[in-house]
Amino acid sequence: TPLENHFWNSPLYVTPRGLTTSIIPHGARSFRIDFDFIEHKLLVETDAGETKTIKLYSRSVSDFYDEVMKTLRELNLSVKIWTMPVEVENPIRFTDDDQHSSYDAEYAHRFWRILVWTDKIFKKFRARFIGKCSPVHFFWGSFDLAVTRFNGEEAPESAGDLITREAYSHKCISHGFWGGGGAVQEAAFYAYAAPAPKGFSESKILPAEGYYHQ
Repeated sequence: TPLENHFWNSPLYVTPRGLTTSIIPHGARSFRIDFDFIEHKLLVETDAGETKTIKLYSRSVSDFYDEVMKTLRELNLSVKIWTMPVEVENPIRFTDDDQHSSYDAEYAHRFWRILVWTDKIFKKFRARFIGKCSPVHFFWGSFDLAVTRFNGEEAPESAGDLITREAYSHKCISHGFWGGGGAVQEAAFYAYAAPAPKGFSESKILPAEGYYHQ
């Protein structure tokens, strides 16, 4: 979702080596966490010059979560996060998830390269629009790279929870890259409007392989 500009600090952003949280305030201090999909490591850096590295390899989610939290404590970064994953079927808390334990370095690298190429296209596309527009950001919940334009008009209140209603409080059109899964199995570029204008679902688009998905 576009989430207006209230949560644009929350997604991840593409870097020349992977993905980054961007800078995170922590009291009087700041830190950042980066995924490196070239050397396959997680890097935690603070504004005091401290650096900690965690290797990325096949192991359980709970084991990885424990090391991340231990690393943050070693840097005196006491953080509390919501341990239940979102936007996935049958979620298991990070602390309890010993079922998922795979890390494929080759495909992590391939997926990141796709994000790098797509990020360039979306940023060029974004730069041509003089109105309000989101950054190009990677949503870790839905796992898509997206950019959203707004025309400044308020939208009718949408159905759903508080976050959904807040996200779509203003009219927007969002574009993104989706790696595939759920109702849409294949990788795809997508666009949607909220609220959708009349005739949107019947409109013809290019390339010819494009289609409207309910």
